[in-house]
Amino acid sequence: MQVRLSTWCGLAGALLVLGLGSALVFGAGCAYDPDENSREDAGGGGDGPNARRPGSGGGASAADASASTDASVPMAKPGADAGADAGTAITTITAVATAASCSGELPLPPAPSCPLADGYEPNSGDRFTVIKLDPTCSIAQANLTEDDVDRYRFEASTSDPVLVELAYARRGDTALDFKVEKLTGGNETTTVTTSEEGPLQSSVAERAHFEAQAGTTYDVSVRGKLGELCQPYTLRVNPRYCTDEFEDNETPEDAAKLDLGSTGARELQASVYGADEDYYRFSTPKADPFLITGSYTVDESSESTIGVRVSNAMGSTIASAGNKRTGPSETWSQWARSEAAGSLYHLRVSLWPSAGDCAPYTLKVDTAACTDSFEDNDTLDTPAKLPIGSDQQATTFSGDLDHYDVSSLASGGTCVVTATTVAGGTGKLRAQMSDASGVTRESASSEAVGNNQVVTLRWLDVNAKTLRVSGDDELCQPYTLRCTLGSPPD
Repeated sequence: MQVRLSTWCGLAGALLVLGLGSALVFGAGCAYDPDENSREDAGGGGDGPNARRPGSGGGASAADASASTDASVPMAKPGADAGADAGTAITTITAVATAASCSGELPLPPAPSCPLADGYEPNSGDRFTVIKLDPTCSIAQANLTEDDVDRYRFEASTSDPVLVELAYARRGDTALDFKVEKLTGGNETTTVTTSEEGPLQSSVAERAHFEAQAGTTYDVSVRGKLGELCQPYTLRVNPRYCTDEFEDNETPEDAAKLDLGSTGARELQASVYGADEDYYRFSTPKADPFLITGSYTVDESSESTIGVRVSNAMGSTIASAGNKRTGPSETWSQWARSEAAGSLYHLRVSLWPSAGDCAPYTLKVDTAACTDSFEDNDTLDTPAKLPIGSDQQATTFSGDLDHYDVSSLASGGTCVVTATTVAGGTGKLRAQMSDASGVTRESASSEAVGNNQVVTLRWLDVNAKTLRVSGDDELCQPYTLRCTLGSPPD
């Protein structure tokens, strides 16, 4: 005697609670639908020529096309009519609010409950389970039976990446997969992505991610070839796996503002995805160099590299960083110079090539990294008062000139600049003295670049007014300056 699945459902009852917790709301139903479109490659657990393996993508069969059309009904609210089967309420899965449920390894379903129906049935054909994604993710633990297709539907609330994951402990030669489709209007859908997996093992995890569009409705169809009567599985839909606190900051107009605070620096953690660029904006408190540093990690199989670009208020690029990765992690460090105090700058973080990867990164903007106690003293008109007879610590940068008032040394003086060249530095330090009219009267530079640089400037009976110290490296170069009265003989 042949026993139909409907008989099993009648004997077992209509409701099965799968034990994920009170956060999930389950409906009742049966895993077998006599009117459902059969899937040619899912029946009997065979390995026929039409058998579809997980992640194969491939073209849609006639059954696929029919299921896609049937499922493209408007987004239903909890308890609303279920398309053609108006007497069946749509089951709703509410969001799981614990971070542990939304990250890490996807848990396998509890002990097999086959061949009983799961709490989301019926959700095939023109019927589906509504997934409420906000604020975090949703998890379903269900069963797939022979000739069955489980359909889940959700609406994206933000234009951010969505990660879909499927996990199951294989029973026999079972092979499950899923497909994500977008409702495009009327009864039409288009395929967005299909699942991918590694080598088949006793426990299988499949995943796919894509850039969702806010307000758009998506269907996830779980199907496959069964080696047993039915296959338990866990499905997780996470719309915030690559969303950070600065979203949406995908355009210069929506750039996230960075408050640099009293220290003039801000460090943050964020993530970037595919063609989804991150923009930040900040203002420099002084006309000084600033330093952009950071690090990131991507999947080892990815070829993507993070690039950083700094542009001014006119949109012109003033600095950029990003080298081709040599491992899963990489760091960057880039100097730039502020044009004036209060200048506005935009910083763009992007992946190239823009593959569909999620790359977490850290980023630090430090506008005080090359600022000393004499700033701003960048022009002849804004020289800093220089203490005489003691060592003073300062910094210089290409294009960032340091000016000091040495008018107390008009009858004669000596200024000595010493520095240990920073790693990677190739430039020389220079010093020059100008009179009250701005005319250069004396100048000197280090003779060669080495670990130690010394610049000595002497004058006697000159109307000294301003001493200028400069360097030509686009790296921050610390130095020590000491000026004394009188000009001793050589």
